[in-house]
Amino acid sequence: MRVLNLLWALPVAAFIQYYAFVTARIAWCGLRDCHGLRSALNEPLVFDTLAALLIGAVLSAAVLMLSPWTKNWRLRLIAPAIYSSVIATAILVWLAA
Repeated sequence: MRVLNLLWALPVAAFIQYYAFVTARIAWCGLRDCHGLRSALNEPLVFDTLAALLIGAVLSAAVLMLSPWTKNWRLRLIAPAIYSSVIATAILVWLAA
């Protein structure tokens, strides 16, 4: 029955990661399209992008660590950190490509 806690924890973590993605995309591309003709005029704000992704990863990992979805405390500490960092890295690679 503890696994049912993931039904609320994963959507909350996904919403936090989505908000971090939107913030990082605005910091990287501005309000214009990233791959458009005028995208060369925008200088990406790398620090703001990394800060948004780092904050999103930490908050989503904290949500998943605090929800009691398993009794194994090592798994509760390691798995959310890996999940959040993989998602944040994938977003950063997608933005930079």
